[in-house]
Amino acid sequence: MEKTLKTLSEYQIKALKKGIEFDIDLGYNSKHSATANVRLNYCSTGDVSENYIFNTSFSESTSADKKQERLNNIKFFIETIVKDNQ
Repeated sequence: MEKTLKTLSEYQIKALKKGIEFDIDLGYNSKHSATANVRLNYCSTGDVSENYIFNTSFSESTSADKKQERLNNIKFFIETIVKDNQ
């Protein structure tokens, strides 16, 4: 789980540079294993208003393949946001 959190932190910095809200909520589930709930939100206003939201979660029991798939989805979300002033 520690490696996943490090990767999420790196993505959080990339999201910040694009104006994407990136929240990581850490906790423990009923089995007392670490969990991370991740929420990304991007909103732009102008001629056309856009709002994109992405939510996912990780736990220590999530398989390595599922963790990688979810990390790839987060990375894709961040990379596809194009700010007008970039």
